[in-house]
Amino acid sequence: MPSSKIIAVVGATGTQGSSVVKTFLTLPGWHVRSVTRSPTSDKAKELAALGSEVVQADLSDIGSLTRAFEGASAIFVNTDFWEIYRANLTAGKDGETSGQIAYNTEVQNAKNAAIAASKVSGLERYVYSALGPVTEFSGGKYTHARHFDSKAAAVKFIKSDLPELATKASFIYVTAYNNNALILPQADPQTGKYTAVLPGPRDTQLLIIDAGKSTGLYVRALVEDEEPGTSLLAYDTDITMDEAAKAWTKVTGEEVEIVQMNLQDMHEQLKIPFEYLDAIGFMIDFGYSGDVEVITPEQLKIKVKTQSHQEFLQSKGREALLNPGADQTGSGEAGETLKA
Repeated sequence: MPSSKIIAVVGATGTQGSSVVKTFLTLPGWHVRSVTRSPTSDKAKELAALGSEVVQADLSDIGSLTRAFEGASAIFVNTDFWEIYRANLTAGKDGETSGQIAYNTEVQNAKNAAIAASKVSGLERYVYSALGPVTEFSGGKYTHARHFDSKAAAVKFIKSDLPELATKASFIYVTAYNNNALILPQADPQTGKYTAVLPGPRDTQLLIIDAGKSTGLYVRALVEDEEPGTSLLAYDTDITMDEAAKAWTKVTGEEVEIVQMNLQDMHEQLKIPFEYLDAIGFMIDFGYSGDVEVITPEQLKIKVKTQSHQEFLQSKGREALLNPGADQTGSGEAGETLKA
């Protein structure tokens, strides 16, 4: 048994989870346990090579989670809606059905992880990657963003059904990924000009994060610096759509046209599912976390140094930005892509 404190990371091979693993591997006094369904995968092997313990567990199996959490002082959990959603779409199910199956599965998976964590003696911090209650807070205006609602349901379960775990729990609300397809301009295949499409004005405020780097830094703050019960709205840059476009132009030298389009037209013309679009509409109307009482990075006891969106763009370089390929995901897990 390692002498250092153990942090168990669920979803360790994902964007957020791997960031947490890599951050805590650099910290003194911590032993990192990466929890994954597939410990022989290439990503799991990479984490092992970095020095992480890798253990097998499945979110559908509370017993396997209980074993994986044994002796942990801290646990980070990020559950995945998108893998389930896409698998059902691939299997021929429609978007509504796929979304509901993914919602039900993610909620149960999150409950399983929390129940297993509640049995860990000596647990000090439980950090869950959450999102806002879209359907509830919007009063039914937006009802299709189940990847938000599922995580909001998990938070409600922890607070209402596991009161002892709730006294040790904090929540991180990860905002829009900086490689989001709706933030980075796209080339029009007919004209070759670059456009950014948004269902809002040019001064729409965007909260952007490099989730692969910054998630771990913010989770460290929640585990080591902040009191339990903290809900952190995690972002690197607070910027308008117009400012984001200008930053992109500064790096690429290409002008960007910002196109305003309502959600219905984006669905019909760009073939983006409402599972994604309702989340965007909600964020524009109500912010990322709805009525959840959150702190911002500026309010952390010890400030976290992250790179700006401009610095991220510069690190990518002109060619990568002009030819982004498949490297574009959305908010949450990640996975959370905003492409149809």
